[in-house]
Amino acid sequence: MVPVGGSLIYSPKRKSLCDKISKLYPGRASASPIIDLFITFLQMGEGTLRQLFKQRKENYRYLKESLDKITEKFGERCLKTPNNKISLAVTLVNMNKKVF
Repeated sequence: MVPVGGSLIYSPKRKSLCDKISKLYPGRASASPIIDLFITFLQMGEGTLRQLFKQRKENYRYLKESLDKITEKFGERCLKTPNNKISLAVTLVNMNKKVF
């Protein structure tokens, strides 16, 4: 919902230039992403936001069921993470044993 930016600065011969630039960069302390997210939520409205949450739960459920089928086929498993409602993890124990 909110764009995230970043940059790399490299100067092998002018370390002082990198130091000067790094002092100008606010780093993670910037409030801009939070403000952007807040504005996005306001613009969406409660109905759209609730619909997106519902859709995310449905997509998660579908992805989990699909991963369960695929991992079982390859002798792996999708790990149970009851306290984490947005991330999934799979084992890769048999990865070296199978030829794709």
